[in-house]
Amino acid sequence: DCYAAAVQTCEEARTGERKLGEARQAFVAFAQKAGILWTGVDPVTALREAKIRRLKARSISQQRRQWPLA
Repeated sequence: DCYAAAVQTCEEARTGERKLGEARQAFVAFAQKAGILWTGVDPVTALREAKIRRLKARSISQQRRQWPLA
């Protein structure tokens, strides 16, 4: 069972019996087999970049409202 092997390998890495890379490989193998491996953009990075764009747009919009109309 791929899940059990991944869990066991991760636990062994946690206790120092295995290297972190081995645990990562076991987890990736499980994720691929289970069809849950994320292959797209990192969601944290995507959300952070969207927040930055939103804040910049809001700042520009507020600056435009403060300018006197000619």
